[in-house]
Amino acid sequence: MLPAIATAVSGMRQATLRLDASARTIASQGAEAAPGPAGGGAAAPVRNVSPTWMAGAAGGVDMADAMVELISARTSFIANAKVLEITQAMVKQLYELGD
Repeated sequence: MLPAIATAVSGMRQATLRLDASARTIASQGAEAAPGPAGGGAAAPVRNVSPTWMAGAAGGVDMADAMVELISARTSFIANAKVLEITQAMVKQLYELGD
């Protein structure tokens, strides 16, 4: 296998793992949010308390960091896929030159 193809596939694999981990972090943080009062009535507003999605919440997960990681992993995957696509096109042209 060409080194460029191996590198692109490895990068795509790593990006997939990063994307999965950050998506799980975001999903688990959303699952920890309180559904509301048990009685079914409207909850009284709470003042001067950070929402659970902000840094320093009980779970200790910074949602901004998780979202940045998610977007970064997606961008990395797309870039590696483009490298793979271009490498395949180059190999195809190389074979056509030999004909």
